[in-house]
Amino acid sequence: MYDAESHEMELRGVDEAGFEEWYCPSCGRHFLMRWPPDYTRSIIAPGDEHVTHVGGKGGLRMGPLAITSAEHSSIDPAPPTPDLPISDHIDALWRKVLDTIELDDDLDTEGQAGDQQ
Repeated sequence: MYDAESHEMELRGVDEAGFEEWYCPSCGRHFLMRWPPDYTRSIIAPGDEHVTHVGGKGGLRMGPLAITSAEHSSIDPAPPTPDLPISDHIDALWRKVLDTIELDDDLDTEGQAGDQQ
């Protein structure tokens, strides 16, 4: 596998508005970032944009994206989502709407719009 050069970002601090200041001592990359729901990122100095920058905080670590097949994944797949019940009221509304529109009436046997008379 190809191992690209990477630089370690350092979290320098967080201000009262929630902006984090990140800095790369290897190339001088420097930016401010606030996480969602009000995501914002402001680049102060781009540094080397051709290397992968990694970093982390609070026990979490960000790094380059790795794509693997499902059979080699260490993540368990999510269980199937159960069918959610539809209320009788919503079901009746959908049936009424679907009964009033005639989707197939204007299609010929090829699935194309037929001649309008």
